[in-house]
Amino acid sequence: MTITITASLNELEKIEQTKEYLENCLTQQGQAKETLELIEFYKNLSETEGIPLKTIIERLTCIGKKASDIKSLIDKCKLSSKSVEQAKYLIDIYNAFTDLVKSDWDYFPPTAIEALKDLQKDTEKSKYELTWGLRNSILLLFKRSSNGENLLSVYKKAAMNLGYAISEAVERDKEDAIDLEVARAAEKETDTISWDEIKRELNLP
Repeated sequence: MTITITASLNELEKIEQTKEYLENCLTQQGQAKETLELIEFYKNLSETEGIPLKTIIERLTCIGKKASDIKSLIDKCKLSSKSVEQAKYLIDIYNAFTDLVKSDWDYFPPTAIEALKDLQKDTEKSKYELTWGLRNSILLLFKRSSNGENLLSVYKKAAMNLGYAISEAVERDKEDAIDLEVARAAEKETDTISWDEIKRELNLP
């Protein structure tokens, strides 16, 4: 009986190990696919915008450094139990994200842009909410930042600045997309018009 139980357990362990192996394979495939999609995105960016790949790599290195700094701030914020400290960390986080959006938006792939749009929605919601609760909000009102403003005001400004930065970047993307469509349409139309017609339109000899 004991031998049978042990044998059954061994088989179950093998199944569990196989499941883990398959999950790892799927995860790695998913990561490989995401990596290939990113490579394709940056190749297209290089070709359509005329940006050398070397420049793109430099910008991505810079983005990676900024992202690492933001992650460190988030970790510190999570570990802090004091609302004033948390507020200061969040102000720094919002400011760092705002800087990233303003300087590197064109290098963000679509998935990163969608994530930032979600972040923008959260900042928009916080306009109408006392995010910190009444007690903590009052506490932040009496705490001053280095420039003399109360921390609650500084916090809200930092959150809204990030929201505005993302909104402006999204609007630029829309305008650029329209400009690109207009340029393509004009190019297509030019292809159908003969040089003689153009000369007649412009009264050229």
